Amino acid sequence: MEYSKKDLIKDLQKMGLKAGDICVVRSSLRNIGKISGGKRSAVFLDALFETVGKKGTIVMLTFTDQYQLPLDPDDPKQIFTRDKPTNSGGLSAECLSRPDAIRSSHPINSYCAIGSDAHFILDGHDAKSSCFDPIGKVIEKKGKMLIIGILYSSPGFTTVHWAQWKLGLSTKSKYKNKLGAYYIDETGQKQEFLRKDIGGCSMGFSKFYDHYRKAGILVEGTVGDAPSMLVDAKKALDVELALIKKDPNFPFCDNPGCKTCRIGWEFSKTSPIIFYLRNPKKIYSLIFKRSLL
Repeated sequence: MEYSKKDLIKDLQKMGLKAGDICVVRSSLRNIGKISGGKRSAVFLDALFETVGKKGTIVMLTFTDQYQLPLDPDDPKQIFTRDKPTNSGGLSAECLSRPDAIRSSHPINSYCAIGSDAHFILDGHDAKSSCFDPIGKVIEKKGKMLIIGILYSSPGFTTVHWAQWKLGLSTKSKYKNKLGAYYIDETGQKQEFLRKDIGGCSMGFSKFYDHYRKAGILVEGTVGDAPSMLVDAKKALDVELALIKKDPNFPFCDNPGCKTCRIGWEFSKTSPIIFYLRNPKKIYSLIFKRSLL
């Protein structure tokens, strides 16, 4: 089946997105299916904007690459600029291409937004900020979170990372200050940025779905062909805070070979033994004190 912009708007409205909403959107355009009326990403983005209207705001992740130390000051790819390509997907790239798009200036975890509250959400999100500060602003404005077609391939809502930050866990990553990039400061000088808060692996975030359901806050449906979920950001955060406060390991994935979840946290209660058995080369790295990143 081929979906028109009108079809997509109807699907988004059925999911609970309405005029005036602030919404953080993550999606897979491929999983939505065929879209008629022009370039797939452009038509879908227009559908989102028409659904929330002029008083609404669409927010997207526009993350960029991070690099292991030592950084190379002569490598232009390691410098964040307003027009640096995002690694967050085609829809985020489409959002960045719009003339009215605002992008925050965080050197690794920038966000893009279009709409009436875009400046409120993104202004001041820079090298001195937490990676996930804009999510806090979305929550403050009673915004929503929408995921489309990536329920298990890139699961969960970004509010989980904000919950980890609020509980002081993001700064307890063993990779803190080992990853970074360059950026241009307000005086035009190139500066080194080292990442101090890290969200880590999100492949375990689908564990929260049943808890959202039990709380009665999860809207489930489809947009085009894509299974989708929408949630009130503040209500999702409340569920996440309760679960992570009780067990900081709750968001971890079940992959025994995941270095982030198995050996990447100062507070982790998981045993690294299985990780090293699954990854014998890492034993050599550990013995000879080589990088585990």
